[in-house]
Formats: sequence, structure tokens, C-alpha cells
Amino acid sequence: MNRLLIASLVSVAGLAVGASAGVPGITLYTPLGGDVFGQFMDLNGISKDAGVLVGQSTSGNNVNGGPVYLDYNAGFFVEIGGTISTALNAANADGSLLVGARGTIILNNQGVLHVRATGDNITLADLPGGAVLQSNGFAIDDLGTRIVGFVTPLGVATPARWEHTPGTIPASIAPLTIAMPTGVTVTGAFARGISGNGSIIAGFLRRGTSPSNPAGWVNVNGGAGPSAILPDLPGGTDLGEVYGVSNDGSTVVGWGTDPAGFPAVKWTGGPTAWAPAALALRPGSTRATAYAVNANGSRIVGESILGATSEAVFWDGNTVNSLADAIVAAGGFVPAGVLLVSASGISGDGTVIVGEAVIDGLIDSAFVATLPPPNPCPNPSNVSGPGQNTTAIDGELTADDIIVFLNRFFAGDLTSDVSGPGQNTTAIDGELTADDIIVFLNRFFAGC
Repeated sequence: MNRLLIASLVSVAGLAVGASAGVPGITLYTPLGGDVFGQFMDLNGISKDAGVLVGQSTSGNNVNGGPVYLDYNAGFFVEIGGTISTALNAANADGSLLVGARGTIILNNQGVLHVRATGDNITLADLPGGAVLQSNGFAIDDLGTRIVGFVTPLGVATPARWEHTPGTIPASIAPLTIAMPTGVTVTGAFARGISGNGSIIAGFLRRGTSPSNPAGWVNVNGGAGPSAILPDLPGGTDLGEVYGVSNDGSTVVGWGTDPAGFPAVKWTGGPTAWAPAALALRPGSTRATAYAVNANGSRIVGESILGATSEAVFWDGNTVNSLADAIVAAGGFVPAGVLLVSASGISGDGTVIVGEAVIDGLIDSAFVATLPPPNPCPNPSNVSGPGQNTTAIDGELTADDIIVFLNRFFAGDLTSDVSGPGQNTTAIDGELTADDIIVFLNRFFAGC
């Protein structure tokens, strides 16, 4: 059976244009290349407004997978050229500019900035020096003025940025390097995420002679000046990687280590002091990775690994959910035989999630999931019922709630830990400070 027909048969709870209009459920997209074994389609990212999805697919034109995007308004996929394991990775806020890589020769792919309005492909050039030219764009700011990724002078991956003037269509854009942390022997590095205004860039690097010695880094100067190594979790082994930055620049996500394993991690509290917090693990799992985060850091997506099995998950605050289970709980439907393997992109408001799925263990496909909005009050101020009852929640904000919160706070009860450094309301830092009282009272008087 043709895979496009399969896609139409398994598409459920259709996705409306615009993230807020979606009905809970999933839509599955199978490879564009027909029904040949080994074909695949992945979705890597989504524009902030949820109007454009980007990824890669095999097809008659790119049997090893080439860059594609889905335009919801037009209702179909578009291939931008490139035939050797290349992909689109990200879109700017309104989906007018897309970034990734394309090429026709193995290990000679070049980064690309695709202009949807004209169909032009602008080359994101490599630095000179290597026998093989290779570059890739992984993230782009809201307006499309700064793209980040990597180049390979002398064959070594080096983080780079490309500065673009929207409305212009040069044949290529020369790269600028991103300053790496000082005092570290860097043997390869990648820029993976950028804030909406382009000022905060993050990624990961390899240290010393071992390729398995990674660390996350962040740059808060738009690529200029030194970057900083992100701290690992308490008791960790000083390892980690970063894959995403929230649009507002408040949250950086990836993975790290602690005594129990390799949890997904979010870093908050910047720009100069980033505090790590482990994200909750699924039951039985000791390993997870966060790949993307919505605009304000309230919802994070990625994958949880249990043995040889991966599962797409998302976090509201620090609460972890199976994406498939959440779809069903919200009233949607996941067809039998469909495994949501990994979530790699999320819309600005956190309601539309994209990633990779497998159908009947054979067909590597892409998915779009639609969920209700994140909880606007992930740690609400309603902590008490009548008479300062600390277990009942009565749905009303009264002086009782303030009294209960303060009693817990001064008793050292970490249920009153509602803030990270700098009154960051999404980070929980494991400490009780005046920040927690201020954040609680701000929420209380805002009616949250």
C-alpha cells in the first residue's frame, strides 16, 4: 500500500492551522518515497506559531533522506533539494525562513537558509581549510537575523553563526565562529539552540581526546565573548549535552548526570549563573534527553529510554508524561501499533509537538501531536482549604493559603520551594530563600 495512503488512514484528530485551534490527538506522516523497506520520515522542528514543520524524508528524489517542510496553509510537503542524508532542522517564528543542510555528495553537505516566499536556498558557508566542506544550521532566531550551527574547518566541528538581513537573498553567507569556554581543550563543538532575540546561544562540546566526554555550554552575548560550561547536577560526573533554548532565553535543555543515571536537565537562572535541575524520569528509566522547550520554558519535550525502547515524553514543570498517554487522557486517540519514539520540537505555546513515530514496528514515520495548553499555574498559590487544612485544596485564595505556605516554609518543608535563582518561577532549586516567598506572594496576588 502506498505510504501516503497509509498516512491518510492513520491520521486521527486532525490538526488545525494555529496551535491553539488543535483537537487533542495525533496526525501521522509516512515517507514520501513510497512503500520501499527502509524509507523514513522525521520531523525535527516547528515554527513558533505552529504553521510550518521541518524535517527530512526519503522520496524518489532523495533515497537517503532529504530536507522537507510541511506548509499547513498549503496542505502539502515541499522538498527543497538535497539527496544525501540532509534535513531541515528549524524555522523562525513565523516559518518564513527555514534552516538545515542539503547536498548531493556524502560528507559534503552545506548548511542552507531556505526562503519560503521565493523558494531560494542560501548557502550557509563553511570556513576554508578542510578538504571536505561541511556545515549545518540547527537553530534560527525569531526574525531570521541569526542562524547557529557548525562548520568543519580542517574536519573539526566548530560552532558557528551566520548573520542574515531579512529580505535579502545572497548566494551564500560567510560564517562567524562562536567563542568557546576558556581553559578547555575543545575537540569538537556544536551550537544547537538560540533564544528568540538571538542573544543566548547554547550547545555542547567534546573535551580532550575522548569523544565521549561531552559538556553543555551557553553563550549570552550572541556568540561574541567567551561561552561558559554549564554545571552538571549535584553528584554527577561532569557530563552533558544541550539541544534547545526557550524563546525567552530563560531555559536551556538537554541531559546531564546524577548518582541515579542520566536524566534530562533544564538549566535556568542565567545569564551568568545557570542552575541545573533534573527533570523527572519515567518509572523504571534512568535515562532521558530533553530536545526542545516552548517559548517560556513551561513545557519541555524529548525522549525517555528504558532498555532498548525509546518513548516520546514531555514535562510540565517537573512532571513527566508519556506523550501517548497524555493524548488519550486529553480525549484524543493513538492507533494500535503506533509508537511515539521521540519528541523533537514544540510550538511557542506548548500545544503542538512534533517528532518520530514507528508504525507496526516497520514504518519510520513522523508525527504531530496536539495537546491542551500547559498549566498556567504549575505551582498554584491555593495550598489550603478552610481552617488552614493543609491537605484540602478549596479552589479559593484566602489568607489561609499564605499562612499555610509560610508555616511550611519556616518548617523547612520543600513544598514551599517554588522558585529558582533570581525568582525564576519555572525552576525549583532545592533551597528555601526569600525568593520563594516573593514568587508565592506574586502568584497569590495575581490570582494564580
